[in-house]
Amino acid sequence: MANKGNKRHMKSLHAPQYYGAHRKEYAYVAKQSPGRHTLGKSVPLSTAIVRLGIAGTAAEARRAIKEGKVAVGGKPRRSPSFPVGINDIIAIRGGASYTVSINEQGKVSFSDTSADTTHYKVVGKYRAKGGRIMARLHDGTVLAFKNAKDFAVGDSVLVDANMAFKGVVPLKEGAECFIIDGVHTGTKGRIAELKPGNMHTGASAIVEQAQGEKFETLVRNIIVVG
Repeated sequence: MANKGNKRHMKSLHAPQYYGAHRKEYAYVAKQSPGRHTLGKSVPLSTAIVRLGIAGTAAEARRAIKEGKVAVGGKPRRSPSFPVGINDIIAIRGGASYTVSINEQGKVSFSDTSADTTHYKVVGKYRAKGGRIMARLHDGTVLAFKNAKDFAVGDSVLVDANMAFKGVVPLKEGAECFIIDGVHTGTKGRIAELKPGNMHTGASAIVEQAQGEKFETLVRNIIVVG
């Protein structure tokens, strides 16, 4: 009989680049649960805890998570396979907090943070039952708005560590941004110009780095952060 359940692991050879898995060190890597972030831009919480050095082994990481010592989005997450991705804040009980990001090689990275807010990109917009306007964020979260003009797809939503709404950061010329996909992944800069898309390509942006260098990338590769 075929296996109809979700597998809890996958072969290292098939792991997304974001995992940063050493394909010859281990045959298998842990697999995150579906439903939050995408497979290609997230890792299981247990993997993140081991990468951070908080746990020495996967077994120790699973134990700490199941004991409620690790919070994401302000809530203790007790599933080792809970997916964490770009701009999530991982808080260790009685310890430090870390922001999940992506480096220039397209692999998951972590940084110590004292910030109590983070940015999530608006990737979808729709009208729900009752006429409520809903924003779908890149981590799978859905937020309700009263007015459709309060935000647009491509903007970022600023939330605190408990996922409470703090404001909207619009996608516009002059805004600070972070590149999460494409050949300039992991780069920060300022949007110098926005270009509309056409039937063949999506909207794009000219991004200027601090050193003055400019490059063009698709808007879907950008998260506005200021």
